[in-house]
Amino acid sequence: MESSPGQDEMNKVQIADLKEELSKAEDNLKVRNDELLATKKDLRLKDETIQQREIEISCLHGQVILHHEGEDSDTLTAIEPDPVEADDVLLDDLEWDPCDIVKTREIAEDK
Repeated sequence: MESSPGQDEMNKVQIADLKEELSKAEDNLKVRNDELLATKKDLRLKDETIQQREIEISCLHGQVILHHEGEDSDTLTAIEPDPVEADDVLLDDLEWDPCDIVKTREIAEDK
């Protein structure tokens, strides 16, 4: 069964059309894939921003406000954060290093 020359030409044209259609579909797939990756990256960045804000909110909720017991007292006690008064000291404002406490105790014990 031999095909006629006209049939061969028609088959070649159909094959060329199918290859072109396949190429367009692959290009479209690549564009959609790139869009998906960009959307995933954007979503990841938004998730990171949300997590960072949640951490900041947690820090603010857990922020300790210290208040002097009396003028002669060395004791600081935690008070409720509302309202914050001008003479209240926020822990973040103290600029202290916990290692300093250990060093101070060691120095006091050596004396």
